[in-house]
Amino acid sequence: MSIDSLASRARSIGRGFAVTAGAGAAAGVAAFGYGLWEKDQFVLRQETLAILPPAANRSASCT
Repeated sequence: MSIDSLASRARSIGRGFAVTAGAGAAAGVAAFGYGLWEKDQFVLRQETLAILPPAANRSASCT
């Protein structure tokens, strides 16, 4: 293995690492941005539903 091919191989590995690190950083920024958006989407709500008419409980016989 010559010095030229070793240097070329090192550049290739370095380039692959840079691309991987860049893709990871972009994914991290995207996930962080999504988290900032998602935290404002959650809202606790309370609803009251009249499922039975008000007099329905009085006619039931509980013994």
